[in-house]
Amino acid sequence: MGCILNKNLTHATSLKDAMHSYHLLVFEHAHHYPTVAGILLFGKNTHYFFEQAIILCSHFSGTEGREAIASKECSGTIIDQYHEAYDFILSRLNYSFTIKGKVRSEVLEVPEVAVREILVNALVHRNYNIKAPIKVAIYQDRLM
Repeated sequence: MGCILNKNLTHATSLKDAMHSYHLLVFEHAHHYPTVAGILLFGKNTHYFFEQAIILCSHFSGTEGREAIASKECSGTIIDQYHEAYDFILSRLNYSFTIKGKVRSEVLEVPEVAVREILVNALVHRNYNIKAPIKVAIYQDRLM
């Protein structure tokens, strides 16, 4: 494995040592194994190890019911899941706008910071022992 500079930038550290220090890799029974965090952050096939590690995003018509207008299954690393879900949610929300003079200002119906917070909290606090995906539902009057 290659080497990287440590935080103090005083000497090179092996990639394995760096991965151990961030708890992405463990050494057991004379072998190195990725941790759950290692697999979820950098795994090539996270779904193989954690089939529930996906986000199901659905946009429903109206304010109640289960009539889906659009849906997306977001998979891959948790970073990939975040980006896919974030893009889907923003693509399904409405914008309002105001014009002041020559300038047009657009405002998303749900602040982007709230969408980011919802997704980050869901990913960080997910219990991977529960065999269920994260579900995001977009209705006419709410995001849940």
